[in-house]
Amino acid sequence: MIPEIKKEIIFDYLSGTATAFQKRQIEEWATVPENRELFFLWLWEWERNNSQYQADFAAGLSRHLERMERGDLEKPAILLQKERPSYSAWLKKGAIAASLVFLAGLAGWIFRDEIRFQAYSTGNGEIRSVLLPDSSRVVLNANSTLKMPRFGFGKDARVVHLTGEADFEVTSRPDRKRFVVKTDRKLDVVVLGTIFNVYARPGGAKVVLNKGKVQLHYQQGNREKQLTLQPGDLASLDEKGEVNVRKTAHPAVYSAWKFHRFIFENTSLQEIGKKVKESFGVTLVIGSPELATLTISGAFTALNAVELVELLCDASGDLAYSRAGKNKIILTNR
Repeated sequence: MIPEIKKEIIFDYLSGTATAFQKRQIEEWATVPENRELFFLWLWEWERNNSQYQADFAAGLSRHLERMERGDLEKPAILLQKERPSYSAWLKKGAIAASLVFLAGLAGWIFRDEIRFQAYSTGNGEIRSVLLPDSSRVVLNANSTLKMPRFGFGKDARVVHLTGEADFEVTSRPDRKRFVVKTDRKLDVVVLGTIFNVYARPGGAKVVLNKGKVQLHYQQGNREKQLTLQPGDLASLDEKGEVNVRKTAHPAVYSAWKFHRFIFENTSLQEIGKKVKESFGVTLVIGSPELATLTISGAFTALNAVELVELLCDASGDLAYSRAGKNKIILTNR
């Protein structure tokens, strides 16, 4: 039998004061979809009442009505009825209450994603490991965001949303529940239990499979297509929505960023500049079109853009760099 959970118990849970028995009851109660929606509403109410700064809507509206009565603003006819002060006072209270309800509903609609989803994000040069409730592990590359349901996965699938790049190690489930990675590039990755890397940035998208099996769901024109990858497959999605698959002998290379490693194989400085921008938020200005085509091979460990550029200059022997502000590096020939 599903227990009945009151709002006060949820507030205790969110405050960290719920008992172990109450936590088990909440977990059972939250298996019902309608209850999960109610939980999100109560969560929003709790966060609104326990934030570091809380806007006083009632006080603001009251000051607004006072200015209206003083003549600072145009007065509505109903407030000019001085012979009925009790009605005017009642109207103020009603207006305040109605406004609070409206503002609460509006805020709930605007911030519905923040209420329903928990987001994990990284900044420039930051790498973050996230352990999901099903014991799957996700490592986020720099300037990436992973969103997942705030109160556990649904009954049909384990769905997360990725912007940027991440490495996934997905645990298998006895119930064979699918794990789905959704991206903004019209590319979804559907897995059961596997290790893979997903890259989904404005410049394109790619998936590298290390172990197991994944299925890609993508949009090509008006058609929805599917493609199954095998270990060692590298699938790239171009701007036209076409997927190209090729084999790679070392799929782990594409996850080297987890260890702050940058591995280049005949990679042009132009492509390296894109990686520097994605990883560190720093623009690499290349002195000439000819220099942009210069290719570099090697493995480099760097924690920031300057370290990486210094290593590239040492490796090439023909490059020099200078800094132009905090977020710009200029590359030239020696």
